[in-house]
Amino acid sequence: MNKSNSTPVALIPRSILFGNPVKANPQISPDGTMMAYLAPVNDVLNVWVGKIGSDKYQPVTKDEDRGVRFYFWAADNKYIVDKCVKFLSSTICHGVTNLLPSFQ
Repeated sequence: MNKSNSTPVALIPRSILFGNPVKANPQISPDGTMMAYLAPVNDVLNVWVGKIGSDKYQPVTKDEDRGVRFYFWAADNKYIVDKCVKFLSSTICHGVTNLLPSFQ
């Protein structure tokens, strides 16, 4: 193949491959009334929550460093837990967000 006649191929931008998603990891609350998902706030992934059927979702975490990658609903629908660390035989969760003030 003659390289002088080949057309250069544009590379995929790194932001497409490694950037934050617009929305990711949706989870419905245990009682089925709310939904949470990951989305950026100032280019850092945080948890957003809203009532199902509404378009008024708001961030409930305030991570400004590495971002939230994993989270889960507590069984009582009142809390979202992120940043759990397994240490020996104990699990330490220090990212607990109380949803009651905003979503009652």
